[in-house]
Amino acid sequence: MFLQERAKEINDCLKGLAGKANVAVWGAALHTAKLFEKTELLFYNIKTVLDMNEKKWGDYFFGWKIGDPFKADWEMIDAVVISVPNHEIDIIKILRYELQYKGDIITLYTEEKTTPFYLLHDASITEVRYLGDYKNWKDAADECTGYDDSAIISKVADSIEKVKRGEAAWERDSCLFYEQKYNYQICAGILRCALKKGNEVVTVLDIGGALGSTWFQNRNYFTELVDLEYVVAEQDHFAEYGHKNPKTLYESSYPVVIFNKNEVEKFFEGDYKLIENDISSVPEEVYFPDGKAQSRLYVFECIEK
Repeated sequence: MFLQERAKEINDCLKGLAGKANVAVWGAALHTAKLFEKTELLFYNIKTVLDMNEKKWGDYFFGWKIGDPFKADWEMIDAVVISVPNHEIDIIKILRYELQYKGDIITLYTEEKTTPFYLLHDASITEVRYLGDYKNWKDAADECTGYDDSAIISKVADSIEKVKRGEAAWERDSCLFYEQKYNYQICAGILRCALKKGNEVVTVLDIGGALGSTWFQNRNYFTELVDLEYVVAEQDHFAEYGHKNPKTLYESSYPVVIFNKNEVEKFFEGDYKLIENDISSVPEEVYFPDGKAQSRLYVFECIEK
Protein backbone atom coordinates (compact mmCIF):
# COMPACT_ATOMS: atom_id res chain seq x y z
CA MET A 1 0.00 0.00 0.00
CA PHE A 2 1.22 3.47 -0.87
CA LEU A 3 1.25 6.42 1.51
CA GLN A 4 -1.46 8.11 -0.55
CA GLU A 5 -3.80 5.11 -0.27
CA ARG A 6 -3.32 4.92 3.48
CA ALA A 7 -3.88 8.68 3.82
CA LYS A 8 -7.19 8.26 2.01
CA GLU A 9 -8.24 5.60 4.52
CA ILE A 10 -7.28 7.93 7.37
CA ASN A 11 -9.36 10.72 5.81
CA ASP A 12 -12.32 8.35 5.86
CA CYS A 13 -11.74 7.80 9.59
CA LEU A 14 -11.54 11.55 10.15
CA LYS A 15 -14.98 12.10 8.62
CA GLY A 16 -16.30 11.29 12.08
CA LEU A 17 -15.10 14.76 13.11
CA ALA A 18 -17.57 16.51 10.79
CA GLY A 19 -19.80 18.89 12.74
CA LYS A 20 -17.74 18.60 15.93
CA ALA A 21 -17.12 22.05 17.45
CA ASN A 22 -14.28 21.07 19.78
CA VAL A 23 -11.73 18.48 18.61
CA ALA A 24 -8.65 17.39 20.57
CA VAL A 25 -5.60 15.65 19.09
CA TRP A 26 -3.75 13.29 21.43
CA GLY A 27 -0.08 13.22 20.46
CA ALA A 28 2.27 16.14 19.78
CA ALA A 29 4.98 14.48 17.72
CA LEU A 30 6.00 13.52 14.18
CA HIS A 31 2.90 11.44 13.48
CA THR A 32 0.59 14.40 14.11
CA ALA A 33 2.81 16.67 12.01
CA LYS A 34 2.50 14.19 9.15
CA LEU A 35 -1.27 14.05 9.61
CA PHE A 36 -1.36 17.84 9.23
CA GLU A 37 0.77 17.57 6.10
CA LYS A 38 -0.73 14.54 4.34
CA THR A 39 -4.37 14.32 5.47
CA GLU A 40 -7.44 16.53 5.95
CA LEU A 41 -7.12 16.74 9.73
CA LEU A 42 -6.53 20.50 9.65
CA PHE A 43 -9.92 20.98 7.96
CA TYR A 44 -11.65 20.16 11.25
CA ASN A 45 -12.15 22.23 14.40
CA ILE A 46 -9.04 21.38 16.39
CA LYS A 47 -9.05 23.29 19.67
CA THR A 48 -6.32 21.56 21.64
CA VAL A 49 -3.31 19.25 21.32
CA LEU A 50 -2.47 16.95 24.24
CA ASP A 51 0.52 14.78 25.11
CA MET A 52 1.56 12.54 28.01
CA ASN A 53 5.13 13.87 27.93
CA GLU A 54 5.25 16.55 30.63
CA LYS A 55 8.35 18.08 29.04
CA LYS A 56 6.16 19.23 26.15
CA TRP A 57 3.47 20.88 28.27
CA GLY A 58 3.31 24.60 27.61
CA ASP A 59 5.25 24.39 24.34
CA TYR A 60 3.56 25.20 21.05
CA PHE A 61 2.82 22.67 18.32
CA PHE A 62 1.73 24.25 15.04
CA GLY A 63 0.20 27.12 17.01
CA TRP A 64 -1.57 24.99 19.65
CA LYS A 65 -0.34 25.03 23.20
CA ILE A 66 0.40 21.44 24.27
CA GLY A 67 -1.62 20.41 27.28
CA ASP A 68 -1.73 17.73 29.98
CA PRO A 69 -4.51 15.21 29.17
CA PHE A 70 -5.37 14.95 32.88
CA LYS A 71 -6.03 18.69 33.10
CA ALA A 72 -8.14 18.99 29.94
CA ASP A 73 -11.83 19.87 30.23
CA TRP A 74 -13.16 16.65 28.71
CA GLU A 75 -16.78 17.66 29.11
CA MET A 76 -16.17 20.39 26.53
CA ILE A 77 -14.36 18.12 24.01
CA ASP A 78 -16.64 16.57 21.40
CA ALA A 79 -14.11 14.21 19.83
CA VAL A 80 -10.47 13.18 20.25
CA VAL A 81 -8.13 11.86 17.55
CA ILE A 82 -5.49 9.46 18.85
CA SER A 83 -2.29 10.20 16.93
CA VAL A 84 0.03 7.74 18.67
CA PRO A 85 0.43 4.55 16.59
CA ASN A 86 0.66 1.26 18.53
CA HIS A 87 -0.60 2.87 21.76
CA GLU A 88 -4.23 3.40 20.86
CA ILE A 89 -5.66 0.70 23.14
CA ASP A 90 -3.81 2.06 26.17
CA ILE A 91 -4.95 5.61 25.44
CA ILE A 92 -8.57 4.50 24.98
CA LYS A 93 -8.45 2.87 28.43
CA ILE A 94 -7.13 6.09 29.94
CA LEU A 95 -9.85 8.10 28.21
CA ARG A 96 -12.74 5.84 29.16
CA TYR A 97 -11.75 4.60 32.61
CA GLU A 98 -9.44 7.22 34.13
CA LEU A 99 -10.72 10.41 32.51
CA GLN A 100 -14.31 9.19 32.20
CA TYR A 101 -14.51 10.63 28.67
CA LYS A 102 -17.89 10.02 27.01
CA GLY A 103 -17.31 11.61 23.60
CA ASP A 104 -16.15 10.20 20.27
CA ILE A 105 -12.71 8.61 19.93
CA ILE A 106 -11.17 8.47 16.45
CA THR A 107 -8.54 5.78 15.92
CA LEU A 108 -6.51 5.42 12.73
CA TYR A 109 -4.97 1.95 12.93
CA THR A 110 -6.05 -1.68 13.22
CA GLU A 111 -4.37 -4.94 14.22
CA GLU A 112 -3.61 -5.55 10.53
CA LYS A 113 -2.41 -2.03 9.79
CA THR A 114 0.05 -0.84 12.42
CA THR A 115 2.81 0.79 10.37
CA PRO A 116 2.82 4.60 10.72
CA PHE A 117 1.30 5.78 7.45
CA TYR A 118 4.10 8.22 6.62
CA LEU A 119 6.62 5.33 6.50
CA LEU A 120 4.86 3.80 3.49
CA HIS A 121 6.21 4.33 -0.01
CA ASP A 122 5.24 7.54 -1.72
CA ALA A 123 3.56 6.80 -5.06
CA SER A 124 4.82 10.08 -6.47
CA ILE A 125 8.48 9.11 -6.14
CA THR A 126 8.60 5.31 -6.44
CA GLU A 127 7.28 2.65 -8.79
CA VAL A 128 7.85 -0.16 -6.29
CA ARG A 129 5.83 -0.86 -3.18
CA TYR A 130 6.31 -3.45 -0.44
CA LEU A 131 3.38 -5.42 0.97
CA GLY A 132 3.59 -7.26 4.29
CA ASP A 133 4.94 -8.32 6.82
CA TYR A 134 3.61 -11.84 6.05
CA LYS A 135 3.38 -14.56 8.71
CA ASN A 136 5.20 -17.17 6.63
CA TRP A 137 6.76 -17.84 3.24
CA LYS A 138 3.68 -19.62 1.86
CA ASP A 139 1.39 -16.67 2.57
CA ALA A 140 3.79 -14.33 0.79
CA ALA A 141 4.29 -16.71 -2.14
CA ASP A 142 0.53 -17.09 -2.63
CA GLU A 143 0.26 -13.33 -3.17
CA CYS A 144 2.76 -13.03 -5.98
CA THR A 145 4.64 -14.51 -8.86
CA GLY A 146 8.26 -15.34 -8.08
CA TYR A 147 11.63 -16.31 -9.40
CA ASP A 148 10.22 -19.69 -10.41
CA ASP A 149 8.71 -17.94 -13.44
CA SER A 150 10.23 -19.56 -16.53
CA ALA A 151 10.67 -16.17 -18.17
CA ILE A 152 13.02 -15.08 -15.37
CA ILE A 153 15.48 -17.93 -15.69
CA SER A 154 15.53 -17.41 -19.46
CA LYS A 155 16.46 -13.73 -18.99
CA VAL A 156 19.09 -14.58 -16.38
CA ALA A 157 20.68 -17.24 -18.60
CA ASP A 158 20.72 -14.84 -21.57
CA SER A 159 22.41 -12.18 -19.44
CA ILE A 160 25.04 -14.63 -18.14
CA GLU A 161 25.87 -15.63 -21.71
CA LYS A 162 26.41 -11.97 -22.66
CA VAL A 163 28.75 -11.54 -19.70
CA LYS A 164 30.74 -14.61 -20.72
CA ARG A 165 31.02 -13.33 -24.28
CA GLY A 166 32.35 -10.01 -22.99
CA GLU A 167 29.32 -7.98 -24.09
CA ALA A 168 28.85 -6.82 -20.48
CA ALA A 169 31.06 -6.70 -17.40
CA TRP A 170 28.58 -8.42 -15.06
CA GLU A 171 24.88 -8.87 -14.37
CA ARG A 172 22.50 -8.85 -11.43
CA ASP A 173 18.91 -10.15 -11.63
CA SER A 174 19.33 -10.25 -15.43
CA CYS A 175 20.23 -6.53 -15.56
CA LEU A 176 23.50 -5.95 -17.40
CA PHE A 177 26.29 -3.65 -16.18
CA TYR A 178 29.06 -2.45 -18.42
CA GLU A 179 31.64 -1.15 -15.93
CA GLN A 180 33.59 -3.55 -13.73
CA LYS A 181 32.66 -3.31 -10.05
CA TYR A 182 34.04 -5.86 -7.63
CA ASN A 183 32.37 -6.68 -4.34
CA TYR A 184 35.44 -6.31 -2.19
CA GLN A 185 33.82 -7.65 0.99
CA ILE A 186 33.06 -10.94 -0.70
CA CYS A 187 36.43 -11.06 -2.48
CA ALA A 188 38.31 -10.39 0.76
CA GLY A 189 36.48 -13.17 2.56
CA ILE A 190 37.29 -15.71 -0.14
CA LEU A 191 40.93 -14.65 -0.32
CA ARG A 192 41.30 -14.90 3.47
CA CYS A 193 40.02 -18.46 3.29
CA ALA A 194 42.47 -19.24 0.50
CA LEU A 195 45.40 -17.91 2.57
CA LYS A 196 44.37 -19.99 5.57
CA LYS A 197 44.01 -23.16 3.51
CA GLY A 198 47.20 -22.83 1.47
CA ASN A 199 46.90 -25.08 -1.56
CA GLU A 200 43.72 -26.78 -0.42
CA VAL A 201 40.42 -26.26 -2.20
CA VAL A 202 38.30 -23.28 -1.16
CA THR A 203 34.57 -24.01 -1.35
CA VAL A 204 32.16 -21.08 -1.52
CA LEU A 205 28.41 -21.45 -0.89
CA ASP A 206 26.35 -18.67 -2.49
CA ILE A 207 22.77 -18.89 -1.21
CA GLY A 208 20.36 -17.57 -3.84
CA GLY A 209 23.13 -16.90 -6.34
CA ALA A 210 21.04 -17.37 -9.52
CA LEU A 211 23.30 -18.85 -12.22
CA GLY A 212 26.50 -17.60 -10.65
CA SER A 213 25.94 -13.85 -10.88
CA THR A 214 28.32 -12.98 -8.04
CA TRP A 215 30.95 -15.38 -9.33
CA PHE A 216 30.97 -13.86 -12.81
CA GLN A 217 31.04 -10.36 -11.33
CA ASN A 218 34.17 -11.09 -9.28
CA ARG A 219 35.85 -13.92 -11.22
CA ASN A 220 38.81 -11.86 -12.42
CA TYR A 221 39.74 -11.22 -8.81
CA PHE A 222 40.43 -14.91 -8.22
CA THR A 223 42.74 -15.74 -11.13
CA GLU A 224 45.68 -16.53 -8.82
CA LEU A 225 43.81 -18.97 -6.60
CA VAL A 226 45.04 -22.56 -6.85
CA ASP A 227 41.68 -24.27 -6.44
CA LEU A 228 38.24 -22.76 -5.96
CA GLU A 229 34.83 -24.41 -6.02
CA TYR A 230 31.87 -22.05 -6.21
CA VAL A 231 28.55 -23.61 -5.22
CA VAL A 232 25.18 -21.89 -5.65
CA ALA A 233 22.16 -22.98 -3.60
CA GLU A 234 19.07 -22.13 -5.61
CA GLN A 235 15.48 -23.07 -6.32
CA ASP A 236 14.91 -26.39 -8.04
CA HIS A 237 14.34 -24.93 -11.50
CA PHE A 238 17.64 -23.01 -11.37
CA ALA A 239 19.42 -26.18 -10.25
CA GLU A 240 17.80 -28.14 -13.07
CA TYR A 241 18.87 -25.54 -15.62
CA GLY A 242 22.41 -25.58 -14.29
CA HIS A 243 22.62 -29.35 -14.59
CA LYS A 244 21.19 -29.37 -18.11
CA ASN A 245 23.32 -26.48 -19.39
CA PRO A 246 26.79 -26.91 -17.87
CA LYS A 247 28.46 -24.96 -20.68
CA THR A 248 26.60 -21.87 -19.55
CA LEU A 249 28.24 -22.08 -16.13
CA TYR A 250 31.56 -23.92 -16.32
CA GLU A 251 34.55 -21.72 -16.96
CA SER A 252 38.27 -22.57 -16.98
CA SER A 253 39.14 -24.70 -13.93
CA TYR A 254 36.56 -23.10 -11.65
CA PRO A 255 33.08 -24.54 -12.24
CA VAL A 256 29.94 -22.87 -10.92
CA VAL A 257 27.84 -25.70 -9.52
CA ILE A 258 24.12 -25.06 -8.99
CA PHE A 259 22.64 -27.13 -6.17
CA ASN A 260 19.15 -27.25 -4.78
CA LYS A 261 18.49 -27.50 -1.05
CA ASN A 262 18.67 -31.29 -0.82
CA GLU A 263 21.93 -31.42 -2.75
CA VAL A 264 23.45 -28.70 -0.59
CA GLU A 265 22.53 -30.61 2.56
CA LYS A 266 24.41 -33.65 1.22
CA PHE A 267 27.35 -31.58 -0.01
CA PHE A 268 27.88 -29.64 3.20
CA GLU A 269 26.45 -32.32 5.51
CA GLY A 270 25.45 -30.46 8.71
CA ASP A 271 26.51 -26.98 7.66
CA TYR A 272 23.40 -26.21 5.63
CA LYS A 273 21.17 -26.75 8.66
CA LEU A 274 23.51 -24.51 10.63
CA ILE A 275 22.89 -21.81 8.05
CA GLU A 276 19.16 -22.13 8.59
CA ASN A 277 19.42 -21.97 12.38
CA ASP A 278 22.48 -19.85 13.08
CA ILE A 279 24.29 -18.24 10.16
CA SER A 280 27.16 -17.18 12.41
CA SER A 281 28.20 -20.79 13.01
CA VAL A 282 29.06 -21.51 9.37
CA PRO A 283 32.86 -21.84 9.15
CA GLU A 284 35.36 -19.33 7.78
CA GLU A 285 33.45 -16.37 6.27
CA VAL A 286 29.86 -15.14 6.20
CA TYR A 287 28.68 -12.14 4.20
CA PHE A 288 25.28 -10.43 4.03
CA PRO A 289 24.86 -7.84 1.22
CA ASP A 290 23.16 -5.37 3.55
CA GLY A 291 25.30 -6.15 6.57
CA LYS A 292 22.66 -8.09 8.50
CA ALA A 293 20.22 -10.96 8.18
CA GLN A 294 16.61 -9.98 7.61
CA SER A 295 13.67 -11.96 8.94
CA ARG A 296 10.66 -9.99 7.66
CA LEU A 297 8.73 -11.36 4.69
CA TYR A 298 7.57 -8.83 2.09
CA VAL A 299 6.13 -8.97 -1.40
CA PHE A 300 7.27 -6.17 -3.67
CA GLU A 301 5.20 -4.99 -6.59
CA CYS A 302 6.44 -2.97 -9.54
CA ILE A 303 3.93 -0.38 -10.71
CA GLU A 304 3.74 0.25 -14.44
CA LYS A 305 3.10 3.87 -15.32
